[in-house]
Amino acid sequence: HLSVSAASKRMLLELKRHNYVTPTNYLELVKGYAELLGEKRQQIGEARDKLQNGLAKLDEAKVQVEDMSVELAEKKEIVAQKAKDCDELLVVIVSERRTADEQKKQVEAEGERIGKEEIECKKVADDAEADL
Repeated sequence: HLSVSAASKRMLLELKRHNYVTPTNYLELVKGYAELLGEKRQQIGEARDKLQNGLAKLDEAKVQVEDMSVELAEKKEIVAQKAKDCDELLVVIVSERRTADEQKKQVEAEGERIGKEEIECKKVADDAEADL
């Protein structure tokens, strides 16, 4: 009560206004305090719920990241194996292509030789035909 009367005197000096503290005023103060306390408790409870939901989401995300990390490691191994298989297959393809190119050159050379022989045979046949 002493602080209230000191504050009332200071209000009278500074604001030139009287302040009376009655039981009704005190009950209104207590009621206002109780309402404010209830509002603040509700706000804090809502904030707590939001934080709990956020933490739950973070935990879920952590579990998902761990699962995805395991899956990623497995898929990296698969990709590495497939890349190795592709490299080996590429070596085989290059080797077979070289063989095919060599065979193509041989066939072309054989075709030219046969073409020359055909021309010679035709000349011989034409000469023989002319002699008959």
